[in-house]
Order: sequence, then structure tokens, then C-alpha cells
Amino acid sequence: MNFEKLVKEVNRIGRELPAVLHQLPVLPERELEYREGAYGITELLSCPIKAEIRRKLQKAGIELPVEAQEIEDGFLYENLVKLALASLYGEKFTPEKLLSYDLEVDGEVFKIDGHLDCFLEFDDKVVGIELKHTNLNFDNELTDKPPQLIILPPNDRSRINLNYRYFLQVKIQRYLLEKLYPHKKVETYLMVKTQLRTKYKLGKTTVILPVTESVTEEELKNLCRLFRTEKKPRAKWECKLCSYREHGYCSGHEETVEAEELTEDRSELVTSLLSRRKELLAELKMIEDQLKKLISGSVTWNGQQIGWVEKVSYTYDLPALSKLLKAKGLKAADYFQVKTAKIKEIERLLGSEIETVRKKEVKKRFVLPR
Repeated sequence: MNFEKLVKEVNRIGRELPAVLHQLPVLPERELEYREGAYGITELLSCPIKAEIRRKLQKAGIELPVEAQEIEDGFLYENLVKLALASLYGEKFTPEKLLSYDLEVDGEVFKIDGHLDCFLEFDDKVVGIELKHTNLNFDNELTDKPPQLIILPPNDRSRINLNYRYFLQVKIQRYLLEKLYPHKKVETYLMVKTQLRTKYKLGKTTVILPVTESVTEEELKNLCRLFRTEKKPRAKWECKLCSYREHGYCSGHEETVEAEELTEDRSELVTSLLSRRKELLAELKMIEDQLKKLISGSVTWNGQQIGWVEKVSYTYDLPALSKLLKAKGLKAADYFQVKTAKIKEIERLLGSEIETVRKKEVKKRFVLPR
């Protein structure tokens, strides 16, 4: 695979995009389709709860907005590469190639519908390229500014810290390609556009990692087993960065109720009720999002204003307000309160003196997971 030629074509299209857009082949919109009961490779390597919520939202016609800038940048880069491949290879290139495969796991069929970013089919071989766009990676060898293209040795991530999940994703893609194209040579690559930090410099580059080994069948079966049985995030950061949690469709991974806190019967009931509450909150969120689409303004329902209702709020010039209150013979402290977000900062600045100006009170309140 000639990646030098590909990177030059990507750069050319990026520079000339406004002028040549009408000359380029039109790529299909990125709508990934799955067979009934099938899961994608990315889903297989991520929290299974996300896959379940995604399907519920799709059935309800709800689409979450893309808010992260890096996701938008990655989408632009992905399309530039696809346009470049279409320009260079024509009909040999297929974007978002569907790799459907049924794997028998413990007597049951696990349907996998992998979507390969870039697929090229030649007479004697097939080529798969998985595209990624990351904010920052580190090079353990270079000291000067990185070149436009770095091609790593096959399967070697020791020089540049490429995400292992990306590497594993390509290994699974290779396994599927070998099963689907048994009479052709298979080449698979991870292609990453990134800001690369060397010892003294920082610069954008494209990193190519040839992946020449696939997952074993047993490794893939174990991933499928985990997906079925371990309904929780696969990485510690996954829950914190989850869009479904941010938008209220998931309350996050629930910890098991400790046995010593509740009897066994009550523990099971509490766990069941918390799970049911979580489902209802997610359903309520879906209903609210559908209502937001249907109600364009403010309406009256049962004597109450609902919909897009205007609410007035004010911000104050606190030093000036303090002077006005003092001029009226009033104490500003009677009208102001310490911001909760600033308490830690005040404690750090005042140290033990803080105890001379505050009084501790302990109150119990009932808390449930959000």
C-alpha cells in the first residue's frame, strides 16, 4: 500500500477542497446499519450498556448532537482520506465496508457487523484501513519536528503510544477479512492523524501501523462472552466521557449494594428497584427529547406554561452592590453566601483560620444515583 501517495493526495484535497469539491465523487452519509441482534466491533470493545441505549434511541428517532471538537475534526479527516482513496483507486475502493460474520459462542450465535472505514479489493488481495484522529501522542525516538508520515514496524506500538483498543479493533477486522476472503491476501492498517510530541518539538503527522496478526478465535469468543455477561464500562474513563450519561440516558455504572449493609432479601429488592428506576429515568429522558422536537415554542397545558419558556436571570456587580447596601446601613454578609465551588479554595487560603468563621452542622438527606 503506497501511503506516501495517499498522504500527498489527502493534503492536496485538503488544500483545494473548496475549488475541487464539485469534481470529487460523492461519498454516502455515514449511517451504519446492523442486522437484527448484531453488534459492531467498537461496541464489542466498549461498555455494553451504551450499545443497548444506542438502539433504544435509534428506535425513538433520537440523535445526540456532536459536541466534541476532536470528533468533528476526526470526521473531516476521515472524509478527506476517503475522498483521496476514491480519487486514487476508483471502484476498487469501498467506504464503510460491512463485515458480517456469525460466530458460535457456547452453543449460541453471536452476530458481528463490523464496519471498516476503508476497504480496497484487488485481484489478488484486499486491504483494510481503520482511520483515527487523536489530539496527542508521544514519540519515544524522534527529537526534531515529526515528518508528515511515519510508518511503524508491523504490530509494534513501542515507539508511539497508539491506543491498544485501536490496535485490537484492527486485529478483529483482520480476522473477519480472513474469514470472508479466504482465497485472497489480507493487508490491514491503522492510520492515525495526530499531534505528535517529540523530545523538543510538536507537529501534526500521519502514523501508519501495519497489523499483520489477527485475534484468535478463542480471544474473539472471550470478548463476546464478556459483552454478554459484564454489563459495565471496559475502561475507567469510559463512564466519565460517555455522552449517554452526560445527556441523562444512563446514570453510570452502579456499584453492588454491600451485603453487610442490607439483608440478602432487601439487597436484591434494592438492586432491582434501582435498576428499574434507571430504566424509567432513561425512558423519561427519551420522552423529554421527543417533546422538545414537537413543541416549537411555549404552550399552556393544564394551566401551566410548558415548552420553550423564557426565564429571566441576573448577574450582579458584587463590590458595587456591597457599597449600595452599606450606604443603606445594611450588612452585605446578610445577603450573600459562599459559593459551594469556592469552599475548597477558601479552605486552602485560610487554613485553620476558617474554623473561626464557620459552624459545622450535619444533616442527613436521601440520595439516589443520578
